[in-house]
Amino acid sequence: MVHLYRESNPYRHDFHIKNVFFDNDDVLYKAPDNQDDYHKLAAIRAVQQEFPDMGNRQLARLMELGREEGKGSLDIFVERFNIDADFLRENHYKQLIKLTKEFPQFFEDEESPYGDLGKLRIAGINAHIITHGNPEWTEYTMSKGERSIAAFFSQEAGSYTCKDHMDDFSGKTKGDIYEFALDKIGTPALRKGRGEGCAMVEDTMKNLRAAKDLGMMTVFINRKDVDLSKIADYVDVVVSRCNDAIQTVMQSNAQHEVQSRFDCDGLSCD
Repeated sequence: MVHLYRESNPYRHDFHIKNVFFDNDDVLYKAPDNQDDYHKLAAIRAVQQEFPDMGNRQLARLMELGREEGKGSLDIFVERFNIDADFLRENHYKQLIKLTKEFPQFFEDEESPYGDLGKLRIAGINAHIITHGNPEWTEYTMSKGERSIAAFFSQEAGSYTCKDHMDDFSGKTKGDIYEFALDKIGTPALRKGRGEGCAMVEDTMKNLRAAKDLGMMTVFINRKDVDLSKIADYVDVVVSRCNDAIQTVMQSNAQHEVQSRFDCDGLSCD
């Protein structure tokens, strides 16, 4: 049964958590309610130079057709017009960065996990990012707000994993990106439940299924107020913001530590 986070009613996971993986968008920063509009306009701008004779409505319709086929907005241009996928994806995020500079209210919400990320570090819990965004966008978003969280994550140190790191741009629903991230932190590939001791924090519920299959603690940030009756059984904890997700992990570990001391006292441990 899913656990609804309350400070007075802490969740206790089966395993002590040593690594926390965060999604980036709408997790490490609070995106505006109309974030999809920004992404759509950025995607249109990304392909406009390749199709100067097409208007915005025509380009938007093609993107919609791609989504109706269960694909990404830009995939249809790769498949039908043989446009380079790497180029389109990189340009999409460049355009998105430009848009959020034109309209800085994208980052107006000052919800920041800076303080709680510091607590994770002090507690010896490693923080990582697994995101569908590309490296340029990820680094850009981490620098926004009053206090940059970039110091807690480093691409050079392997602290974050993007779809761009996958040969086929494989995302979270397939699960390979989780395997790749676990490889980076040295988790044995052949061990059953290799994600035990790790937590995944996400705002898109379906992305947690593969994480749960690997044994991770799964934390869902319920930004859109999904009814609890509709929360999937692969979700362990539901929270409302990133800071609560971090506190959930900290509280779970604290309970393990208390139990460890109790067990040790009973055995007269040194």
